[in-house]
Amino acid sequence: MPERAPAKHTLRAGESIRSVAYLHGTTPLKLMELNPYTDPSALKVGQALNLPPSHAPLWPFLARLLWRTPRAEQPP
Repeated sequence: MPERAPAKHTLRAGESIRSVAYLHGTTPLKLMELNPYTDPSALKVGQALNLPPSHAPLWPFLARLLWRTPRAEQPP
C-alpha cells in the first residue's frame, strides 16, 4: 500500500496558526510541533503548513450543520 503524503494547508490572507489549527480540528501547539521552523509572527500568504494526517477540515462539517439548522421565521 502506498504511503500517504503529509496533509498540507496553504495559508490565505487573514489566517493564523490558531485559525488553521481549529479549522482542521487540532490545536495550535500540535500544529507548531508539525511545523517547527515556522515563525507564527511571520506567516505569509501561500505558505504551506503541515497538518496531522488524520484530521479532516472541519469547515465542510460546519457548513453542512449550519445549512441544516432551521432559521427563525421572520414576523409578517
